[in-house]
Amino acid sequence: MLCGGSRRIRGTKDEEKGAATPGSFRRANITLAKLGDITAPIIQTTDQKRESKNVQDKRAFNRNSAEGLASSSVPRSIRWTLGLSQQELNEESLKKLAEKRHSERERYRFMVTSLKVSEETNGKSQGSDSKETSPELKHAELKRMIEKDVERTYQDIQFFNTFEVKDLLSRILLVWCLKCGALGYRQGMNELLAVCLMAVKIDADHFSKNKLNLRQARSNHSRSFKRPDEKKDDKGSPKVNMENEGCDFARQTRVRAHTREFTALPDGLCDGDLFSIEADTFVLFRLLMQKMSPLYHSHPRDGRVEGGTCTAMEEGINGGVLGEKGIGSGSMKTPLDRRVYNVHHVMLRRLDPRLYFHLENFEVLPQLYMLRWLRLLFARETKDLDQLMVLLDTLLGKPEGFKLLDFVCLALVAALRNTLLTKAVEPAFVLSTLLKRHYIADAEALIKAAEILADDALLTRP
Repeated sequence: MLCGGSRRIRGTKDEEKGAATPGSFRRANITLAKLGDITAPIIQTTDQKRESKNVQDKRAFNRNSAEGLASSSVPRSIRWTLGLSQQELNEESLKKLAEKRHSERERYRFMVTSLKVSEETNGKSQGSDSKETSPELKHAELKRMIEKDVERTYQDIQFFNTFEVKDLLSRILLVWCLKCGALGYRQGMNELLAVCLMAVKIDADHFSKNKLNLRQARSNHSRSFKRPDEKKDDKGSPKVNMENEGCDFARQTRVRAHTREFTALPDGLCDGDLFSIEADTFVLFRLLMQKMSPLYHSHPRDGRVEGGTCTAMEEGINGGVLGEKGIGSGSMKTPLDRRVYNVHHVMLRRLDPRLYFHLENFEVLPQLYMLRWLRLLFARETKDLDQLMVLLDTLLGKPEGFKLLDFVCLALVAALRNTLLTKAVEPAFVLSTLLKRHYIADAEALIKAAEILADDALLTRP
């Protein structure tokens, strides 16, 4: 049963004394010493924080490293779309995605248009309907809630400070809540959408720019073979300049490599116009929320439309009422309840009994710290968006990547082990350590640790 209030799971007396006596329960195969070497680079130290603060006060975002083309010629947003769709990355899947792009954009255009018509109609009829529960008032309340959260989304990054971007984020969230999401709007969705928008925007700009560069490279390449001033030898044959031939060969090699990289993608996947970017962001966000929506359920009824009479907007507005007996109630009926219980009370106990009973002695509920990790996909824990993008490449960019999410949580707790065991003297410090922001400095090390934990059969066995 999920611990709530003062109720908690206890081990044997020997287990509660510390890690010297592991107990009779099943233990993980991996040793803490080996895991500690892997997780050591994950956490940003105080000296590193001070150094990064002196260089730049705001959270850094390197557009060059975020373009997602270092390990693959396929843009990051396309890899995320295919991964969330449970499709392998190959030429056939890219071709099918390109064929669907136009219809998906037109479908989004229709939803936006219908939403505008609905808002105009509601505006005209609002004066005649004074009921507090009218659909018009619920619509207005939902819109105000979204705009309030969007207003403070990543305001330390210049890209999100413009009115156009804020309006775009608000419109996508409103369309999704009213047309697609039976769950309705919940806080945190705005940050997930912002990351999706950044990935799509960078890929669209990069792909459009390189298509232009590719045309210029091809033009220069064709002109390089024109040699009006060629010199001929005594027999009338053109003289061969080995130095120039080497330069030509190197230039031709670069052009061929450039051509292979950017012509392998079908046209229409990453269009640079503003509406295509908005529509593609909506598609990516919709796929992401299909994966994430169970993590936002605070009640077994969340996300369900009973009898087809409950609208998405009503479900979202009334979500607070349904959530009164949600996370931490011990019901174990929601996916998030079961996931949190498994990570903390099963996996962590098998991996590190000493740390597990240390947290239990302080009566630290796993929901208090793991809720934000799971719902925001560590967006507030990563040092910057570069590290977040690297982490999401694994979680979203592969068909089976989302299964690694529980092990990322476990690896992050293990990375904080020394601090929690040596400095935690009261529950408030434990929670502040687990909930501090921007401390994941090496997402690749975190992924590596999670993959090692996922390979431990005893750790995951029921």
